[in-house]
Amino acid sequence: MPASQVLSSPELVSLILQCFEEQTCEEHYFENRLTRFTLAEAARVNHIWFEAATRVLWSYQQIWGPSLEDLNNIESSRRQKEESYDPIILESSADDDLQKMLPGLPRLQRLEWLLETDISIDTLKTLSTHCSELSLANFLGSWDLVALTDVPGCLFPELRDLTLYKPHVKTHRGSVPAKRCGLQILRHAPKLEKLDFVEKPQSNVLLAWSKLKKAKRQFSESSFERLVWRLMNEG
Repeated sequence: MPASQVLSSPELVSLILQCFEEQTCEEHYFENRLTRFTLAEAARVNHIWFEAATRVLWSYQQIWGPSLEDLNNIESSRRQKEESYDPIILESSADDDLQKMLPGLPRLQRLEWLLETDISIDTLKTLSTHCSELSLANFLGSWDLVALTDVPGCLFPELRDLTLYKPHVKTHRGSVPAKRCGLQILRHAPKLEKLDFVEKPQSNVLLAWSKLKKAKRQFSESSFERLVWRLMNEG
């Protein structure tokens, strides 16, 4: 069979990678033959190979690291949309790591963040800069909702489903009103439809966000802006 036919057949490409993957698992001789580096290199052949190789990359449990960095070198016109794959799983919040990985995932839509610590504002900004199409995010940690007040603009314009461990609503001066925290979520994720807090599923912040979202739909823009001003200046 001509090599050109192999390069242009999605079925054959998938079969080749599947065979290598099975041999990697079953035969000691093939151990490490199908590495992330190999898959990233295969992804550069053409868009068919990119799609097949990326699907295998997505199937690995640990998919942050060199493999995602290498995807950043592929021309954006040859990237396929990532929403058809399983969520990306990240286990590092170091800014250097994120700066290497996230630029290769501009169309990333689903994210699982396996860290049980609060996510810093700088980390959220980095994620926002490189992954503006993010629509689902599940964090084992929490966001500093109070600090979001000082962040201009909108961090996640397409986010529709967000899970946090708990609302972070305290400062050195004490607790912050739930309405003010709910407002920050609404401002930075205006399309959010589902919000969950694992530790506090009945959080007042969740209730406040829900009421504010409803008010934004019902009020005129000027009336809602007056409500926002009042909430930000109370207490």
